[in-house]
Amino acid sequence: MPPTLYEPNPRLVSSKLLARRELVPIPHLNVFAAAWIQFMVHDWLSHGPNDRADPHLFPIPEGDDWPDQTMEVLRTSRISPTSHRPR
Repeated sequence: MPPTLYEPNPRLVSSKLLARRELVPIPHLNVFAAAWIQFMVHDWLSHGPNDRADPHLFPIPEGDDWPDQTMEVLRTSRISPTSHRPR
């Protein structure tokens, strides 16, 4: 049987691959640059409104520092193909 959307657990993958083990200083970059980049990424990309009725619920692996037993990620709302036609 092929793996499902939640296999492997997305939280486990992100904590193993993306967690910072140590701070690597970058002398020419500051906190303002990081904040600006995050701001811009949120401005560049949008999947539209989120659907609060049916979120993805990921179980949190044992020993994880996430405050709840599950992580909730809202799904992107389905949009009719005719509602966003290019002009």
